[in-house]
Amino acid sequence: ESLRNHVESCIRNQLPVTVDDAFKLEVPFDSLSSLYSQISLRSGHQSSHHGDFIREESFRRIEEGQESFNNLARQHSKGTYTLAKNFLEYKFGKDFKVATFLENPSLVQSKSVRCDLLRMIADDFNNSIEANLIKESTGKDYEELLIEMLNQRRMCFETEEESRAKGKPKTPDILFLVPMATAKSRYDPTDFLSAQQAHSLASSVGEVFPNPPNLGLKRSPTKRSVSIQFQPDDYLVINWIDSKAMFADKKTFQDHLIQLESYRNRYGRGMVIYWHGVVEDVYSMLTDDLIVVRDSFPDEWIFPTGEPADGRIPVF
Repeated sequence: ESLRNHVESCIRNQLPVTVDDAFKLEVPFDSLSSLYSQISLRSGHQSSHHGDFIREESFRRIEEGQESFNNLARQHSKGTYTLAKNFLEYKFGKDFKVATFLENPSLVQSKSVRCDLLRMIADDFNNSIEANLIKESTGKDYEELLIEMLNQRRMCFETEEESRAKGKPKTPDILFLVPMATAKSRYDPTDFLSAQQAHSLASSVGEVFPNPPNLGLKRSPTKRSVSIQFQPDDYLVINWIDSKAMFADKKTFQDHLIQLESYRNRYGRGMVIYWHGVVEDVYSMLTDDLIVVRDSFPDEWIFPTGEPADGRIPVF
């Protein structure tokens, strides 16, 4: 909560988050910067949903010199880049790009408004075009890191690109061709599916995870099952992984939940990795163990044969 309050205060006062802030809050700077961007963008989306009045009244007052961008940013707790973007969309239409304005600032005739817009875009690096390019590149880097880790362990999978090439809809970043078991954490829910729920889920998926005795697994009573009914033990079977190069608070996870549930409904239990960290409140949102949340790639994985995924070729 203190982390979120600090970020909201920075946005409200038009201040960037810094390495010193991260040190004082005892969190990685990447996590702090990620949360700053997410909260700032949310405020932009919220104002666009309720904000016809904000755009047409407040932005009109700015054009008439009766209102300032600084006051508007503080009033609505918006990052300066997001506010500049909202103004340009108000002025030129919702599909207008900030890059178009940067290429030709004279599109905004008022010199004072034009200078304010350029200043706001320059001041808010966390939500700038450069920062968004860095985030996109970082997201791809973490996906490549995940693929490298899986290959090192000789795990069988296909990437999102390969899944889409086969015409599969709703594709996570990684879809295991051979489901894998990984150790549970203390955050995973302890209430498991009922036999009826497990059977219903298993009958909708078409892969098989055998019954390695050393894992204490119990095969679901159907020939077409990806999901395993677990007795209370130390492992969970994972069928897919989705990689998120960001920090997750409750709102972030809620925003991703529909996407993750679509993977769960189609492929069975899976895992989402938030590489920049997860607030503990996120785990309280989990109602079952079919979406597993982690902040790093688990060290321990086990093949259906019971062999550890340690880089050696499994016997199957």
